[in-house]
Amino acid sequence: MWLAIFMNLISAISAVHSGADVEDSISPDCNYASDLVFKAHQLSRKSQGKAQQKLLFKRAIFLCPDRPEMYVSLADILAEEKNYDNAVYYYQQATVLRTQFSKAWYGLGEVYYHQKKYLMSLEAHLHICEEEKRAKTRVQQILKNKLWHYTPKQVLIDYENLLFIFDTEKRNALNQSLDNCGFEKTLQIRPIHRFFNLTFKQNKFELVWSAYSQLNEIAQALLNLPLDHTIHIHAHADNEPFFHADKKKNKQLNQALSEKRALAVANEIEEKGIPLSRIKVYGHSNKQIIESGKSETASEKNRRIEIEVISPSKKQTNKLE
Repeated sequence: MWLAIFMNLISAISAVHSGADVEDSISPDCNYASDLVFKAHQLSRKSQGKAQQKLLFKRAIFLCPDRPEMYVSLADILAEEKNYDNAVYYYQQATVLRTQFSKAWYGLGEVYYHQKKYLMSLEAHLHICEEEKRAKTRVQQILKNKLWHYTPKQVLIDYENLLFIFDTEKRNALNQSLDNCGFEKTLQIRPIHRFFNLTFKQNKFELVWSAYSQLNEIAQALLNLPLDHTIHIHAHADNEPFFHADKKKNKQLNQALSEKRALAVANEIEEKGIPLSRIKVYGHSNKQIIESGKSETASEKNRRIEIEVISPSKKQTNKLE
């Protein structure tokens, strides 16, 4: 047996040195992989064939790992099952093997979209925006609905997505892709984000427990920025009056509360490694409301934290519409 293995190795080395196509030496495995892929596609016609399909695609990839189409076929099944993390892995592997593989980039962008990772979805879809109409449509949807602008309550935006907003190099690259795809400059990404999930106890400046996961992601993103970038924290209040306080007192209380809430966020970020010397805080009271009225819906939209990153070359602050 060892002699046979040795002879096969010598033959493979000889084939390389003689100028033969290396793929010829592995073609039997790839041919068998093709058979497995064919069987997997045949199973797609059967309602109970998904598990077997996945096994066949994984075996085919093991035998012949240089064919991006197999990765995409497996990723498509995983995405359909909402096994998004594993789907992302296989789509990414396909883009490594073929950098302009439309099916892989589109699938990756859609998975990110369903995970609410809208900035990463933009980046993936913009790779193929000029050649894939569906990808451009998805980009338009994200921009039109301003899904990158804000994070709702009970949703978390991770540090990778935040870096597309706060990191100058990543943001500029994304905006250049938008420009290349024909989108107006008014739709470009700006270094400010609105957090509705950084919530506080009623009429207090103590953050609720659920806010800390988001603060961890924010801090991780900010720690990746150059030290000359400053972080501006804006706290906004709603129109809800304080009981037993007149109009003037309400104004004072809201201003003080918003300032303390901005400082509370700054203190938490400082504890995670960002020096206070790089942080500026602003309390806006209820001077910049998003929605008028005193309904709970309006109040939830108006109570918010906005975090903005300013680079040395940018002197004016950004304002979200």
